[in-house]
Amino acid sequence: MRERDPLIVVVDPDADFATALSSLLDRRGYHVVRRSFGIDALQAVAEDRPQLVISEVDLPDCECHELLTSIRAASPS
Repeated sequence: MRERDPLIVVVDPDADFATALSSLLDRRGYHVVRRSFGIDALQAVAEDRPQLVISEVDLPDCECHELLTSIRAASPS
């Protein structure tokens, strides 16, 4: 990771889409962490404190609103 690049977590089970979005964001100067499942995204949020989370609405392991609620609990700011 480059020094002080804003961190974005991309959560999407579609690997092709997540790769394309991550590549675009990386070219724009963001550091991107990709995750396929909500539980993995929660771990990334807890460990890395991203500035933004971009998530697919229909995740295989949880509902989007559950993910959002859990993210806000883990990182209220």
